[in-house]
Amino acid sequence: MDSKLRELLQQLHTELDQTQSLDEITRSQLEHLAGDIRSILERTEGMRADENPVLHDRLGNTIEQFEASHPQLTTIMAQITEALRRTF
Repeated sequence: MDSKLRELLQQLHTELDQTQSLDEITRSQLEHLAGDIRSILERTEGMRADENPVLHDRLGNTIEQFEASHPQLTTIMAQITEALRRTF
């Protein structure tokens, strides 16, 4: 896995741990998304971004959902999305 993506995923996990205002369902969804990103990256070395549109759609939808209420989380997710585009 790309070291920048690994760093961004760690930042996302750290931010999730520090964010107190998330309900359990939302926290679980975000942790699941982060796990999916990590899993997909490990399985799809060399895959182009357009070959995995579901992941990008989920990230985009999550960013839109949390943009106003959790700007730090959305900033990290946007960086992950951009890193994924460069990686694939």
